[in-house]
Amino acid sequence: ALEPSVFDEALDHRTDDVCFDLRSANDFIQGHLEEAISVPFTKQAFSNAVEGLDRTKAIFLFGQEDVCLQALTLLEQKGFQEVYYLK
Repeated sequence: ALEPSVFDEALDHRTDDVCFDLRSANDFIQGHLEEAISVPFTKQAFSNAVEGLDRTKAIFLFGQEDVCLQALTLLEQKGFQEVYYLK
C-alpha cells in the first residue's frame, strides 16, 4: 500500500505502467485519476482486463482497500511482481 503522495509520484514517473480504477462506473465518472482505466471489480472482469498485459510492468490499483487486496492477490497469482494500491 502506498500513501497518496507516493502513489501520485510513482504514477507521474512511470509512464509505461498501468493504473486500474476498481470502483463503480458511477464513481469513476464523478472523478478519477487521469491515467486510470475503469474496471469495476469482479474477479472475471478484472482477470479479463489484465490477461494480455506484460507481467514486467507495474500495476497500480485504486479503489476500496478490500477490493484492491483481492485484485492484488489475483495479479500475484497471474505472475505480476510489481503491484501497488493507494492506501
